[in-house]
Amino acid sequence: MIIKYVAFIADNGKINRLARGKIHDGEIEGPSDQGYVKHIFEDIPSGTASFCNEFIYDFEEDTFVCIGESPNDHATYDADEDKWVWDPELVKQDIRRERNRKLSLCDWTVMPDNSLSENQKAQSIEYRQALRDLIGELHNPVSVLDVSWPLNPSWIDAD
Repeated sequence: MIIKYVAFIADNGKINRLARGKIHDGEIEGPSDQGYVKHIFEDIPSGTASFCNEFIYDFEEDTFVCIGESPNDHATYDADEDKWVWDPELVKQDIRRERNRKLSLCDWTVMPDNSLSENQKAQSIEYRQALRDLIGELHNPVSVLDVSWPLNPSWIDAD
């Protein structure tokens, strides 16, 4: 059989990297200084980066298992619990960074010499307050992408 890929796997089943089989024909399966080595004889179901991120190796079943895409940059897969886990405070930090970016894009709206009408100024202040209040309203956030951001007024380019 032709080895199509060689997977280098961590003790927890995470695929650290894949290499083309031709390059590593002499690589022996089993424990190595680069992690557990596993030969793959068929095509993988997605690109190598996706495969490494969306699959783990189940040592007991001797098979690769699809765990799906990570819900955020801080998630790790808990094979014992069969779910993704993360520290919500780290996700809140990401959300805070995005919130601060959105606030900085509309700082000009609260400067005394801007050309906005009184109504526009009031809407800008309301929008900025909604951004500030957002963090306190979050409970176990999954990712920045899942946040229901306040709608910014049309004169503020914050997206």
